[in-house]
Amino acid sequence: MAARKTQVPVYGPLRIPPSASVYPKNGTLAADVPATRAPYAISWWGKRRAMPVNDPNIIQASTLLGNPNQLLTVEGTRYATSAQARRIVWSNVFDPKTHYAVPASARHVRLTSEITGELWSTRLTDDIVWKERGWTIATSIPMPSLQKSQWATHAITWAKSLISKVMAPMPGQLGTISVYPGNPSGVSVGWQRGRTVYKVYAPYGLSGATTVVGSLSPYAASPHRS
Repeated sequence: MAARKTQVPVYGPLRIPPSASVYPKNGTLAADVPATRAPYAISWWGKRRAMPVNDPNIIQASTLLGNPNQLLTVEGTRYATSAQARRIVWSNVFDPKTHYAVPASARHVRLTSEITGELWSTRLTDDIVWKERGWTIATSIPMPSLQKSQWATHAITWAKSLISKVMAPMPGQLGTISVYPGNPSGVSVGWQRGRTVYKVYAPYGLSGATTVVGSLSPYAASPHRS
């Protein structure tokens, strides 16, 4: 359905990891598939009864994280230039005000014997990034119960707990992963293929989200190329 409406090569997962928290027992899948010439998005939802594709009752906004029945969203968007696509991918983990880079104030932190991260403070969070399997991964603290003096320690501890949970190598020229501090199971993954940016939103953690990325395959109905 998406492949007939868009000029973007359409990818879909061969595997959607199970999650008891978002998939109803004895349920079925429903799909929401908005697509135009430049972008497309395919969202899968756990429902208790079968529903037609794009049924308006599935949900009004197909990429709302936190909906208890959302299993997965895969998006593809083609931009005017590869430089613009690259900026979009960086914006998944960096505020545009930082010019899509680690600020000069960042300090090195050892996450494992082989992985070093970069940690810096802002007014509202302590942010940390590191590289793993070709991805740039970012997360941040605070937690409402923590004093600001504790943010850095907890950011490092939280980042260490995510190490080795990336299940697939980065598939394009540039890829970033954002793990949301307020919803640690919510993950946004984005990567660049030329002028196209692909994104995966998944509500069941870093391993599940990157398992989906590793299982993505082009739809046979799509004749387009990146």
